[in-house]
Amino acid sequence: MKTGPVGVIGTGKAACFVLRGCLAAGVPVAGVWGRRNTVASQLGECWQVRSFATTDSLVDRAALIVIAVRDSAIHEMATRLAVSGRPVLEHPLAGKVFAHLSGLLDDSVLEPLARSGAVCGSLHPLMTLHENSPTTGVHFFAQSRDERFFPAVLPLVEKTGNLMHRLEPSTKTVYHTAATMLCQGISASIEAARMLLKDLDDKLFREAFGPLAAETVAERMRGFDPSTLTGPAVRGDVEVGRRHREAALILPHGRVLADLYDAIGHMLETVRMPVPPSLDRCGRTGKGCPEP
Repeated sequence: MKTGPVGVIGTGKAACFVLRGCLAAGVPVAGVWGRRNTVASQLGECWQVRSFATTDSLVDRAALIVIAVRDSAIHEMATRLAVSGRPVLEHPLAGKVFAHLSGLLDDSVLEPLARSGAVCGSLHPLMTLHENSPTTGVHFFAQSRDERFFPAVLPLVEKTGNLMHRLEPSTKTVYHTAATMLCQGISASIEAARMLLKDLDDKLFREAFGPLAAETVAERMRGFDPSTLTGPAVRGDVEVGRRHREAALILPHGRVLADLYDAIGHMLETVRMPVPPSLDRCGRTGKGCPEP
């Protein structure tokens, strides 16, 4: 299916991500609109695309409009887009496709546009957006109650070198919670270790602890095997846990560090399962491991 001109509403990181991806893949871009005309003009000049003074003019020239604004502004923007334009028509936005990029909100936030005849949905890139975010190989999670949405946005996702997966409306919040816990949990653990090792050279921290963190993530993402879990919480070693907490509490932000330590331990205790009796300590059937 041919990818029609893409219009972008917004001027922040998400808008730049969409523009970079479309332009790199040769997807036609109708232009960009922002609340502040000067910022939109600068963004248009930067990417050599047209900036529009009104949302109506952008929507007129675009087939797919990406609403790349903060979550709290999406419904307001949808209402604004729906009431402007051609109120004399019963469905003034028929034939238009609107997608927002929020990971938390579902397609219901675009209901004003759907009532105006538009095809609407959520298209969330599962990544952390920054200036140098990759624009290919990204997993987009799409959600809509309108079946027409998926074939309408799939050509854009595929042409920009990305992948798309469908979400049910009931799983949208859980999906975003999981993504947030994964990213922030990893980030929080790394920063907590850095705070605990405040006197260690940062370069040495990266070189010595980086491989440990990378291997831990790789091991967990290969699949959950309870027998590979280690640490005092898993072993039930109360004394080691107590000494770890004491070491954390004497540092700046010690209470936060200790609480994080406890939360991680409780989580590991929750997911830990006993190794089946048919397996020995080495994870093999038969005789146990030789004693050291």
